[in-house]
Amino acid sequence: MITNKKGGAAVQGRLRSILPPKWELASIISISFSISFMVFIYSPLDIYLHNPTGFVVGWRFLLPPLAIMFLTAFCALIVILMILRSNIIIHGVILLLMCGAVIVYLRYALQWFTGVFVYLLVAVFLAIIVWIVLTKVLKEKMLTVALLVMWGLLVVSYVQILFLNGRMTNITGALAEYGILSFDNFLNLLLWIAITLTPLCLWILFKVKKKEFKYEKALTFSVLIISAMQIAGLVSTAVSTDLPKGYEEDNPVYISYESVVDFSPDNNIIVFFLDRFDVEYMREALETRPQIYDQLDGFTFYENNISCFYDTFPSMTTVLTQHLYRDGLTFTEYWDEAWAQHSYIDTLRENGFAINLYIDITSTYGNFENIREKVDNLGEAEGLIVNKKGFLGTAVRLSLGRSSPYILKNTWLSILTPAFSNEFYIIDADPHMIQPLVVSDYSDWLFYDYIRDNGFTADSEKKIFTAMHLNCAHTERYLDAVHVCMDMFDYYFSAMKELGVYDNSTIIITGDHGARWDTPVTTGILIKPAGAAGRLIIDSETEFSHSYFGASILAAANLRHDGLGLSYFDIIDGAPPPARHFYVFSNWWLERGGSEMIALDMTYEITGDANDGENWTPVLHYSG
Repeated sequence: MITNKKGGAAVQGRLRSILPPKWELASIISISFSISFMVFIYSPLDIYLHNPTGFVVGWRFLLPPLAIMFLTAFCALIVILMILRSNIIIHGVILLLMCGAVIVYLRYALQWFTGVFVYLLVAVFLAIIVWIVLTKVLKEKMLTVALLVMWGLLVVSYVQILFLNGRMTNITGALAEYGILSFDNFLNLLLWIAITLTPLCLWILFKVKKKEFKYEKALTFSVLIISAMQIAGLVSTAVSTDLPKGYEEDNPVYISYESVVDFSPDNNIIVFFLDRFDVEYMREALETRPQIYDQLDGFTFYENNISCFYDTFPSMTTVLTQHLYRDGLTFTEYWDEAWAQHSYIDTLRENGFAINLYIDITSTYGNFENIREKVDNLGEAEGLIVNKKGFLGTAVRLSLGRSSPYILKNTWLSILTPAFSNEFYIIDADPHMIQPLVVSDYSDWLFYDYIRDNGFTADSEKKIFTAMHLNCAHTERYLDAVHVCMDMFDYYFSAMKELGVYDNSTIIITGDHGARWDTPVTTGILIKPAGAAGRLIIDSETEFSHSYFGASILAAANLRHDGLGLSYFDIIDGAPPPARHFYVFSNWWLERGGSEMIALDMTYEITGDANDGENWTPVLHYSG
C-alpha cells in the first residue's frame, strides 16, 4: 500500500494555518454555542415554561423554529469569529455586505424591517467603517478582544435574568419607565458595563504587567457551565410544571366573525367589553365629542359602576361565568373550574339562544375545550402554520428584553403588546373570517372591516347572545380609541336599525375593568334595554357592579334569575342595592417568569358613590 505522506502533511499544514490552536478554537465554539443557546433556546423557553398560557401554542410548536434559529446563529457566530481571527479587512467587508443583502431581501420579499429598514442599512455601513478601523488598530488582537467582551456580555446577561429583573412590568404595548435614567437604572447600567469589561480589563492588566493571560480555558469552561445550568433549569422546570395543552394540539378551531352580523327577529342580547374602559374615559369622550349622545340611541351611561378586579384576568372569566377566582389556583385550573360550572350562558342555550363569544384566549378561557360545547361561533381550521415573518422578531424581542439592562428593555419590549403570541402562528383558514385568538387593536380593526364588508341578516332561527371583547381603550391614545369605537358602534347599530332589530335588542357596552391601579376605580357601563330610545342619559347615582351581570343577562332574556341575585334592571326599578365588593389581587408579571398564579391582597366594600374613595372600606387584607 502506497501513501502520499507529503500530500497528507501538506493538508495538515493548511488546516493548521486556517484553524486556531485547540483552546482558542474551543473558546470560539463554546462562546458561540452559549450565546446562541441563551438567546434562542433558554430564554424563550424559560419564559414559556413559566407563562405557557401567554404563548397559546405549546413547546412542540415553539421548539423546531427556535432550534433552527439557534443552529443558524451558532454557525454564523463561528464564521464571524473566524473572520475576525483572519484579520483580513476584505473578509469582514464582504460578510457585512452579505448581511445588508439579506436585510434587503427580507425587507422586500417577506416585508420584514419595514419601519427600521433604512436604519439597518445605515448600521451595516457604520459597521463596515468600524470593522476597517478596528482591524487597523487591533490587528491580530481582534479575536481576543471580541471573545473577552462576548464572555462578559454572556455572564452579565445571565446575572440579569437570574437576579436583576425584579422591577419588570407587564407587556402593554407602551413605554415603561425602563428608559428613564433613574438611580436604580443607572446602577444597573454601571453593573453591566463593569461585568462586561472585566475580562477585557484583566487581559489589559496582564498585558501591562507583561504577563500572559491564558483566558481560553477559563472562558470555555465557564460559558459551558452557564449553558449546563440553563439546560438543567429548563429540564427541571419542564418536568415539574403541568403544562397546558398547546393550541396546535387542540384540533385547531377558530372564532368566526360570521355570526356577528346575524340577528334574531325576536330577541338579541349584544354585549361589548371594552378593555380598560374607565368611567373617566367615557366622560372625556362625551365632553370632546357631544355627537356621541345621539349615536348611542336609547342608552343610559351609569357612572357608579365597578368591576370585580383591576385587570382582565380574572375579570373577563368572572363576568362571563360568575365564578370568582380563589387563591391557590393556577390560571389553567381556574379556567377549567370556572367554565365547568353551569352558568347563565348554559341557561341561555337551554332556552333557545345561540351563543357567540368573541373573547381572548390568554385572559379568559385558556383552551378551546373549556368553551367548545358552550358557543356556536367556532369554525374548523386545517391546522396551524409557523408565522415566519413574526416568529423570529417576537422570540428575539422577548429574549433580549429579559436579558438586557433596564435602560434597553423598552428597545425590545415596548413594541410588543399582550397579543404578542398572535405573531407565532397563522391559522390555516379564511383569514377574513377569523378573530385572532388574543384580542388587540388589530382584532378591533378586523371586526370593523368585517361588518363593513359583509351584509347584515336577521333570519336566525335562534335568539342571539353575542359578547365581544374589544381592545379599544387599552392604549395610550385611549380617547382617540374610544372615539373610533363609538363610530364603529354607530355603524353597527345603524345596520341593526335598517334590519329592524335594534328596537328588540338589549345592548350593553362596558369594560372588563377600569384604568386606575388604586382606589377608587370605576368601570364604564352603558345599557340600552329592548324598546328604549332617545338621546343618551347619564346616571350618576344607581349602584352597579359586574357581580350583577349574569342575572341581568337572564332578565334581558325574560328568564328567571333569582338564583343569581339582583339584576341591573331590578336596581333600576327600585330594589335596594347590596354592598358591592372589589378584590385586589397581586399582579402577575410575564417578563419575570413568575408562576401563573395570583393571590388576594385586599377586599373592599363599597357603598354609595364608587367614584368617592371615602366609600371604599377595606374589609379583608392579606400581607403576604
